[in-house]
Amino acid sequence: MRRLNAGESVPDFTVTNLKGENLSPAVLAGAPCLLAFHRYARCAICNDRISEFRRTIPELTATTGLRVLFFCHSDRDRLQREFGKTSLPFDVVADPERRVYAKFGVTKSLTRTLRPKSIRSGVRARRAMPNDGRGPGLERPLTMIPAEFFVDTTGTIAATHYGEFLGDVWSSETIVRFAKAHAQDSAS
Repeated sequence: MRRLNAGESVPDFTVTNLKGENLSPAVLAGAPCLLAFHRYARCAICNDRISEFRRTIPELTATTGLRVLFFCHSDRDRLQREFGKTSLPFDVVADPERRVYAKFGVTKSLTRTLRPKSIRSGVRARRAMPNDGRGPGLERPLTMIPAEFFVDTTGTIAATHYGEFLGDVWSSETIVRFAKAHAQDSAS
């Protein structure tokens, strides 16, 4: 699968978020957007990222207009059970066939999943997850590697990040920097 690069247009897609809204690059145009591709609903590392986004995204949305689409390869029913009753400040999107993942070159990798950094990320995130008795709820493929894309207001990919291990994502500071820079660009 071909990886995308900064400067390319966002591939066309249409998805439905958990609120039932249809989203596409045309709908998202006009505001900076972060497309975050992660694993499945009960993935400890992904839940750690969701917790981080709960803290950082509301302010960015208010100050920069940033829109976030958080993709999971869980099916819609499972995501609805996990997050449907929770008010999240970003869009959660189910892509169980991983069609949008494929358009963005997001792949699985056993080698990167088994890296020591992946294992450390998983152990740390699992310890931080609430013990609600449901366990990790593993879903295949377990080897999906995260990728994140920052899209400018014109629908052009401004930056890409393909993870080298399971917890390899942009820092909150990086996302803040991108969002502020692209909010200023749209204001000029």
